[in-house]
Amino acid sequence: MNRECNSVCSCLYDTEIGANIVDCSNSNLKELPRRVPLGTNWINMTNNLLKDLCVPYIYDENVTTLILAFNNIEEICPLFFINNRPQSFQYELDLSANKLSVVPPELLKINNFKIWLGNNPFLCNCDMLWMISWLANATLPSGEHIVADYKNVTCSNGIYKGNQIFKLNRVDMGCYPHRMPSWEIALLAIVGILLVTFCVIMFLVFKRWNEVKFWMYKHFDILDKRDKDEDLEGIKFDALLSYRYQYLGDSSSALCLIATSPSPSLSRSFTSSCWYRFQMA
Repeated sequence: MNRECNSVCSCLYDTEIGANIVDCSNSNLKELPRRVPLGTNWINMTNNLLKDLCVPYIYDENVTTLILAFNNIEEICPLFFINNRPQSFQYELDLSANKLSVVPPELLKINNFKIWLGNNPFLCNCDMLWMISWLANATLPSGEHIVADYKNVTCSNGIYKGNQIFKLNRVDMGCYPHRMPSWEIALLAIVGILLVTFCVIMFLVFKRWNEVKFWMYKHFDILDKRDKDEDLEGIKFDALLSYRYQYLGDSSSALCLIATSPSPSLSRSFTSSCWYRFQMA
């Protein structure tokens, strides 16, 4: 086995665990060794310079443990987990203490890897919602948690920084039943502004309703008279009498002549007023 060992790695047999180990730790390696001696069980790549795992898991079925802790791994591609190994085999993959902020949801489909993910700077957001249940409930056929150190998998952002992810819920992760698109928010804002404007206008109209009624009365009554080609002088006379009665308090009985005015609406309005005044005299 030593004759086939990589020059920067050491190859040995560990009698305590009964495994052939290729130890490439602390070697400043930027990628996994492409070849390892036949019969290797463990590959130790601790404390190197790996940045991603985007090549398939290429080792033969004898390799059951891959230790990649304390690297600079920021990305795991789904392709990494493609292999033709029997699902009855169990593998161990240590990715703790790297720079992972997300992991691919393809991990949900894997049930023969035991993984360590603690001490990574995971971003807790809606895209990582699936991790909550997976961390707490996903188990191997043996009954062990797929994520061996799930209690050490924590958020690195927001108000839940340092909190264990498996204890959070969808609201904590920033997920709501329906995330409204920006155009819907803009539309609701416009409708809200229009409703507020309408309410303000109606309030002002109600507050000055008497003045509005008087203006509408005079305006539409005059238009009606013009449409019927009535005497414009009679209109002026009606308006003058109305003004004297309402604003000057003229109590002359001659004011009651408005009851015979050419304007039916003015006549009706002031006939009742004259009747009341004569009754009180």
